Amino acid sequence: EMAKAGLEAAPCQNVSPPRVKASPVALECKHLQTIDLPPGRNSQSHMVIGEVVGIHINDDVITDGIVDVHKMELIARLGYLHYAKIESENIVALKRPDNVVHPSERT
Repeated sequence: EMAKAGLEAAPCQNVSPPRVKASPVALECKHLQTIDLPPGRNSQSHMVIGEVVGIHINDDVITDGIVDVHKMELIARLGYLHYAKIESENIVALKRPDNVVHPSERT
């Protein structure tokens, strides 16, 4: 699929399938379980659960030790065949509940 899409592959360290070399962040995952969900009108859906066993982060997207989403060209999958490009000016931060502390809020 990557070659057909014109994407260059890069090797992973903990799993056999390659990752997309140009991606600023890539997760290596091992399959744990696939759950068959109730069928829809015209299709069968599945939920795949995996364990992250490796992370690749390009240093260019790190600010003060944290992944800076404003430095990435984010794409969100919306469903069906729809995707969205997320522009930096449209990203908002919401404070977490008091019992959860985000790494950027630690002192």
